[in-house]
Amino acid sequence: MLMDYLVHILEYLVLQYGIQDPTNVILVTREMLKNAAIHGNKNNQSRSVICRLKHLEGSLFRIEVEDEGDGFDYEHLDLKLPENPRHIDSRGYILINALSDRIDFNRKGNCVTVLVNAVDHLENENYYKEQQ
Repeated sequence: MLMDYLVHILEYLVLQYGIQDPTNVILVTREMLKNAAIHGNKNNQSRSVICRLKHLEGSLFRIEVEDEGDGFDYEHLDLKLPENPRHIDSRGYILINALSDRIDFNRKGNCVTVLVNAVDHLENENYYKEQQ
């Protein structure tokens, strides 16, 4: 599958920056790609999904995923965990939000940019204190 191949390449690239466990970056990117292909492009294989990964510093990465869809109303996106665990709407964005430091959408709603720290937030608590 193409997505598995892309995620494998992404993992290789993240490891090149000395990140021992790229799980956060991999999970966020996989969810973003899946949302773009399924919801944005409506599984239309003739449409493209563009993924950009940039290493900012230390363990911080910027991931941008853009699809060719019509976009969506991200301003009403509820990123809180649902009270009913069987409720699956927006589960991908809930996961992306939980693992990201920041989420931004373009005006149209077909391009999402996130900042992800590859190191678990609890393990990297001092990083944020030093940066402020």
